[in-house]
Amino acid sequence: NCRRRQDARNVFNRMSHQDVISWTSIISAYGDHLHGHEAFAFFQQMMVSGVKPNRITYLCILPVCARQDTLSMGKEIHTTIANRDIESDIVVGTELINMYGKFGSSKDARKMFDKMPERNVVTWNALIGGYAQQGQGHEALNCFERMQNEGISPDVVTFASIVKACGSMRSTRKGVEIHAEVSKGVFLAK
Repeated sequence: NCRRRQDARNVFNRMSHQDVISWTSIISAYGDHLHGHEAFAFFQQMMVSGVKPNRITYLCILPVCARQDTLSMGKEIHTTIANRDIESDIVVGTELINMYGKFGSSKDARKMFDKMPERNVVTWNALIGGYAQQGQGHEALNCFERMQNEGISPDVVTFASIVKACGSMRSTRKGVEIHAEVSKGVFLAK
C-alpha cells in the first residue's frame, strides 16, 4: 500500500513458508500499482509452487488481465477458475464478465453472464458497460430493459453506460427517455 514494491518483495522472499495469503498479497501489491507483468509472474510462480489460488487471488489477477490487455492469459485463468468450480461465485463471475467486456469479447462476456445462477446490479453493469464501451448500443439497451424487467433497479453506473450507449447509437429519442428517468432521481436515494 505504501508503493514500496521492492520492500514487499524482500519480505515475501524471506518468508519461510509462502501460503495463498502471502502469494495473493504480493500479486495484489504489483497488480494494484499497475505492474501487471510482475503480478502475472508471481501468479505463475504461485501455480508452479503448488499453492492453489483462492477466489481472492482470482479477484486480484483478473483486473490485471483486463488492464494488460492479455486475453489469452485471461482465458487461461478463466479455465482454472472453471476447473475449481468457483466461476458461479457472483463476484468472480462479475469480474470475468468485466474482463471480457474490456477485451471487447462480447460473446465471452455474454456467455459468462448467461451461466451465472445469480445476478445483481453490478453484474448487469459489467455486461452493459462492456457493450457500451464497444459501441454496441443496441445490445446495451436490450440488457438495460431486460435488467429492469427482471426487477433489478439501475444505479448511477448503469445510467452512465446507457447514456454512452445512446451516444454511440446517436439515439436522441432514447437519450431523452433515459434523461427523464435520471431526472426522477429515484436511483440516487439508494
